[in-house]
Amino acid sequence: SVQYGIELAEWIKAQELDVSIGYLCASSCANYILAAGKRTYLAPYSTLMWHGSSYQKSISKKVQQGDENSYKWRKLEQAFFASANVSSLMTVCG
Repeated sequence: SVQYGIELAEWIKAQELDVSIGYLCASSCANYILAAGKRTYLAPYSTLMWHGSSYQKSISKKVQQGDENSYKWRKLEQAFFASANVSSLMTVCG
């Protein structure tokens, strides 16, 4: 769940915890958890996978069309990325 991923990331950030990635970090982990850590550690051969966010083209279109869930997702992301001082572009730029 995107909402729970952002909530967990906010908690990690508030506690000023470090994040350690073992084998795989994808989806909400890569988008939010990774960005929330005070420091982030990647194990050798870790895999990070970003596959979009509310800023990807298909969701942006839904936001523009007034889709309530997509709009809520966008607002949650905007607030998180602003508080984490991280660009949302990390989720959509290869």
